[in-house]
Amino acid sequence: MFTPAIRTLRPPNLLRRNATSAYSAIRQISSSSIRCSAQDTSSKAQVYGFSRSASIDKSIRAKTLQNLKNRDDNKGNGKGRMEGAVGVITGETPLEELKTWLQLNHPNTKVTTFSGDCSSPQTVQSLINQVVQEEGKLDFFIANAGVHHIKPSFPASADTKTKCLMELKSFLRPVEEVGGGKFEELVRVNVMSAFLAIKYASQAMSLTSTDRGKDTRGGSIVLTSSIAGLKAKAGTLGYSASKAAINSLTQTAAYDLMGKGVRVNAVAPGLIETDMTKPLFLLAKAGGSYETMGSLNPLQREGLPSEVAHAALFLASNDSSYINGQVSPVDGGLSAGLPYNRSDI
Repeated sequence: MFTPAIRTLRPPNLLRRNATSAYSAIRQISSSSIRCSAQDTSSKAQVYGFSRSASIDKSIRAKTLQNLKNRDDNKGNGKGRMEGAVGVITGETPLEELKTWLQLNHPNTKVTTFSGDCSSPQTVQSLINQVVQEEGKLDFFIANAGVHHIKPSFPASADTKTKCLMELKSFLRPVEEVGGGKFEELVRVNVMSAFLAIKYASQAMSLTSTDRGKDTRGGSIVLTSSIAGLKAKAGTLGYSASKAAINSLTQTAAYDLMGKGVRVNAVAPGLIETDMTKPLFLLAKAGGSYETMGSLNPLQREGLPSEVAHAALFLASNDSSYINGQVSPVDGGLSAGLPYNRSDI
C-alpha cells in the first residue's frame, strides 16, 4: 500500500531543488515593472552554476531525455521489487489525480490518500497509526514533503510570467531581506517533517506481523535532501541549512536506531524538472537558454523526477539492505567536482 500524504500548509511551495539559476531570468523586478530578456537569462545563469555557454551536443541531450521519458512511460517499472510492502510517501501533489494515475498504472496496488501537515506530530502519528491498523505493518517511509521558500502574494492581475518572476525574485532575496518568521517556517516544515518521519515510522517498523509476511522487525526510511545541503551556490541560506540538517538527521538517526533493523538514508537531487521548478524552465525556454539547463554537471542536462524516484525506490527496497546513514546525490555528477568552463583553464 502506497499512502501519499499531502501537506495543507498556508504557503505552498514552488521551488524545492537547486533553482538558483532562476536569477538568470531576472533583470529587474519592482512593484511597478518587471523586465526580463534573453540576454540577461544567458549571462546570469552562469553565475548561479546551472548553465553555461559551453559546447553542448544538443541532439544527444534531447535524445537522452526523450529516451528516459519513454522508459518511464512503460508500465511495470520496478514490478515485484516492493511486492507485499506497505509504505508511506509524503509530498505535495493533487491527491485525487495521483490516486487515479496509480490505480490505472498499478492496479494491484492498494492506494489510500491522506491530507495533512507533515510537520505536525499529531498528523504524522495519526497517519502511521492508520496504516498499521489497516495493514498490520509498515515497511518503508519516503519523506518527500518540503518547501524551498515561502510563496509571495500575487496581485489579481498577474499573468503566469509575472507570477514566475515574482516567485523567483522572492526566492532569490538577499539574506537581509528574509524575515526571521519566514526562515523559521521554512526550517520547521523541512526539518520537522523529516524528524517526525523518523520518530514515528521507526516505531511502527519495529512491529512484526507474521500473518502479513513480516516476521522480523525493521524497515527503510528515505528522506529528501538536496545538493544544496552538500555544497554552496545550490540554494538559498535557509533552504540549504534545512537540507544540511536533513543530512545530519540521516547519519545520526542511523546510529540512534542501532539494532532495530531500521535503515535511514536520503536522496540529494540536483536540478530536476518538476512542477515546482516549472517557472524556472518556462523562463529559460522563453529566454532561449533551456538547452543549457544543467550543463555544468558532467551529463550536461537536467534530471527527471523519475530518476530521483528510482534512487528512492532502491533505498526503500531490500536491494539496498546494507546501505544505511548515507546521503546519495542524484545530480548528474555536479557535486562530485567544482563547476568550471574548460575555456577558462
